[in-house]
Amino acid sequence: MTREPLRGYDIGDRRRSGAIRDHALWDSGEVVGVEGDDSGSSALQRLLDQIEPIQSRVLSILGDCDAAIYWSATADNSQVGFILEASTISRLSSFGIPLIGTFWPGYQS
Repeated sequence: MTREPLRGYDIGDRRRSGAIRDHALWDSGEVVGVEGDDSGSSALQRLLDQIEPIQSRVLSILGDCDAAIYWSATADNSQVGFILEASTISRLSSFGIPLIGTFWPGYQS
């Protein structure tokens, strides 16, 4: 695939505490946001746009590794939510990759 991780670690690497890692991580380090995206799903749609053309390659490696999509959002008040359109959910589900989401309402920088 064409994405290169910007950071990560491998099984067997030591944590700062000295413990041995039992899993690997590749992280693109990319933070994606689109001004005016009230749905909050533009980053997921952009990711899907990149991986759908190579879906067969992505699916072929899933038997050899665990994969997850981490998605987080913040808001400057506690009234904001997010919307995942049915089409985005459908596109994501075709990969069988879990989405792990975190939302921090009322975030103050």
